Amino acid sequence: MTIQAVKDKDIFYLNNNSRTTTASKKSKGLSGFFRSIFNPSSKNKEPKWANWAKNQSCDPSEIFHPKTLQDLTAIVLKAKASGKKIRCAGSGHTWSSSSVTDGYLVDVNGMAQIHNPVYDGTHKSWTVTVESGVL
Repeated sequence: MTIQAVKDKDIFYLNNNSRTTTASKKSKGLSGFFRSIFNPSSKNKEPKWANWAKNQSCDPSEIFHPKTLQDLTAIVLKAKASGKKIRCAGSGHTWSSSSVTDGYLVDVNGMAQIHNPVYDGTHKSWTVTVESGVL
């Protein structure tokens, strides 16, 4: 099982009453760091995740790319143990903020298993279960 988190890129952290503020080291030292605290939309900071249109973005604490149901189960257990909330992202085509989080972001594109079709003789129909990365 492989769970891979996206690594931080040269980031300072300041924890302020359970709110974490981040700023890039490229932001001209300490003055740039404090500027980013009071101006969170600072251009010195790029989000870790954004949708295709760039109108929704976020800096989740970790981004996961599960490939199997076991990977996803491990992520859910880790989130429960650490008290983090989980949001999912697919191809990033939504205009809403449904994937925006400061907790865990799960990219489900790698979950691409197609399960065997099941025939229901009573209703004379087939059911196929696919994981979210198939579509």
